[in-house]
Amino acid sequence: MHVASGFIVFGTMIVAWLSLVPPVGAVIESESGAEWVASVDEPGPNVPPVGRSLFDYLFTERIDGIPQYRVPFPFEALTGEIEVYLRATTTRSLQKVLIPLGRSLHRNAASPHFFKSPRAVVAAEADPLSVPGKPLVVLKDRLYLGYQPSVAAIEVISYNESAGRFEFQVVEDYRPGGTPRVYYAERAICLGCHQNHAPIFAIQPWDESNSNPSVSTLLMREQPNFYGIPSFTGIDIPGLIGLSTDRANLFSTYQLIWREGCSATDKTESIKCRANALFAALRYRLAADTHPGTRQDDARFILATRFRETWREKWPTGIAIPSRELPDLDPFGGAKTYLGVGAIRKLELLETRVPVDVISIDDEFEPLYARGPLEVWDLPRRMPASAGMEPSWLDEFIAGLGEFLVPQDVEIFDRILAESGGAVTLYQAPCDIKIIPNSLVDTMLSFSCREQQTMPILFSAEARVQLDNGEFIDGLIKNVRVDPYGPARSLKATEGEVLRNEKNWRLVLKARAANDGASLGEVGRHPRINARLPTGELISEIVLEWVQSDNFNANSGSITVTVLNDISHLRKAVESLAEQSDIGLSDALTDGAFRRSALLPPLLRSLGMAPLAWCCLDDDKFPPVQIVGQ
Repeated sequence: MHVASGFIVFGTMIVAWLSLVPPVGAVIESESGAEWVASVDEPGPNVPPVGRSLFDYLFTERIDGIPQYRVPFPFEALTGEIEVYLRATTTRSLQKVLIPLGRSLHRNAASPHFFKSPRAVVAAEADPLSVPGKPLVVLKDRLYLGYQPSVAAIEVISYNESAGRFEFQVVEDYRPGGTPRVYYAERAICLGCHQNHAPIFAIQPWDESNSNPSVSTLLMREQPNFYGIPSFTGIDIPGLIGLSTDRANLFSTYQLIWREGCSATDKTESIKCRANALFAALRYRLAADTHPGTRQDDARFILATRFRETWREKWPTGIAIPSRELPDLDPFGGAKTYLGVGAIRKLELLETRVPVDVISIDDEFEPLYARGPLEVWDLPRRMPASAGMEPSWLDEFIAGLGEFLVPQDVEIFDRILAESGGAVTLYQAPCDIKIIPNSLVDTMLSFSCREQQTMPILFSAEARVQLDNGEFIDGLIKNVRVDPYGPARSLKATEGEVLRNEKNWRLVLKARAANDGASLGEVGRHPRINARLPTGELISEIVLEWVQSDNFNANSGSITVTVLNDISHLRKAVESLAEQSDIGLSDALTDGAFRRSALLPPLLRSLGMAPLAWCCLDDDKFPPVQIVGQ
C-alpha cells in the first residue's frame, strides 16, 4: 500500500569568462551544480551554538532556583499554553491535524491500532498576541509539534533566533504519571528526512490527514476527537500548515544571504549592506508590503551591487534552496468516502485497505530519499559585474526579512514615525470624474487622476468615494503613484470631511493601508498602519475637489496628496545602528543571524521610544542541554 504523512518526520552570478567552480567544501546539488543552502551533509552541532529553542523559552521555569523543564500534560494542556501567545485567525490560533498512517519514525508505533492512536501534527502559524506583563513571544512559523501517545513522545521543531536555525528536540516519558524529559536530537538523524533543516509537509490535497473523509471516517468510529483535535477537519487546516512550512523553509535562505551574501573583505561594507537590507525590509512592511519598483532606490542599489560581487566570489553556480515538500498520497489509494470516480462509502471496504501491522511505503514517497531543490537563486552569468541590474529574487529576499517582523513591530514604527513628522511635499493632478449608479447611496464618484507634465515627477491616482445626503460614507484610493517608484497599495479612507460652497465641492480624506483583509485565514495577518508610498513616506491627507451643481453632473476635478518624509527618521536610526556596529558597540549588523530582538530595540531607542521587554534573550536560565540517547 501507499501511505503519505503530514510533516515533521524526524528522523553568477556572472560572467561567462569566469571559471564557475564552487568553493572548496561546498555541498553541491547534482543537476544544477549550485551550492545547497542547507544539506544533510552539513547538519551543524547537536547543541545550539548560541541561544536556545523557543520551546525551551516556553517550557522552562525555575523551581527552588534551579531551571527545569515543565511540559504540561495532557497534550491539550500543552497546546492550550501555546495558544495564549497566538492571535486567532478566522480558523484557530494553532493549526492541528491527525495522521494515523504516516511516514514519521513512529509510523508503526500504534500498530495494529493505527486509528486508535493517530499521530497529531501541530503548527503555530498565527501572528503573536500580546500577553499583559510579558514580552511579545513570536511563534508564527517557528514552532511545530508531532505527538504520538503510543510511544509517549513529542517531536519538536522550534526556532532559535540567536543561531538563526531550527532546533530538533524530543520530549520523552510524556504520559499519565510520567515525568516529561526534554532532549535535543541528533541533527544528522533528523536531517535524513528534514533535508531543509526545517519542518516538512506533504503537498495538497493532504490526503493522509483527517481532512480526507476516508481517514476521518475511521477516526470518528473510534472517537469524535483526539487530544483536543476533531476527528474531521476542513481542508483549510492542512493548507495553512503547508503555507507555514513554506515560509519556514526559506528562513535558512534569508539568513544565508544576510550573513554571507552581505559579507565583504571590508567590515564597513558588510555592515552597510546589512543596514540597507534592514531598512528595505522595514520600509517594505511600513508600505503595506510594497516594494519601491526602481533601481534608482539607494538601498536596493547597494544590495544589488554587493550581491553581484558576492555571487562571483562565493556562489558562482548559484544557491540551491531545499524543499519542504513531500509527495501527497492517499493511504487508501483510490478509495473515497465522498462522491467521485470509484467512490467507496462502506466502512468495511475501507478497513480492508488498512495495513495489518506494518506500514510500507514505495521508495518514491519515502522522505529519507533525496529531494531536488525548490529553486536555484542566481544572477545572469553573462552580465558584467558593473551592470546596474538587480537579482530576480531581490524582492523576495527583502520580503523574507520583513517576515521576521510581526504586525506589532510594524505598528510601533508606523506610529512613532508618523508622530515625528517630516518635510512636506504636495502632489497634485487633474481628474476625470464619473458618476456610478448605486442603490445604497445617492452619490458614488470615480476619480481618474494624472499629472499632465512628465517632468520632473509623474503623479497619478484613482479614487472611488460614496456620499449620502452630502456626507462622506466610504472611500477607496488606488494606484497612488509617484514615478519612478511605482504604485502604492490600495488605501482605505477612514475619515472624510465634505466642504461645499455654491459651485465647489471639497472632500478631505484621512487614509490607512487597506491590506488587512478579511478573507479566509487573513484577519489580523497584516498590521493596521497609515497610508504610505512605496518609498515609505507618510500620506497624511488626500483632498478631492470638483465643480458640481445640485444635480451632481460632475465630470472634472483635482486631487492633492500631502506626503510627509517621516521615513528619513528611520533611515537615520539605521545609519546610527550601522555606526555602532562598525565601532564594536553593537553586534546587530555584524556576522550573526538576522535577529529581531537585537535589531529593533536600538532602532526604537534612536526614535525616542522607551525601552521594551524583549523575549528570548536570557540564555543562562535553562537546564543543561542533553542529547537524546547520550
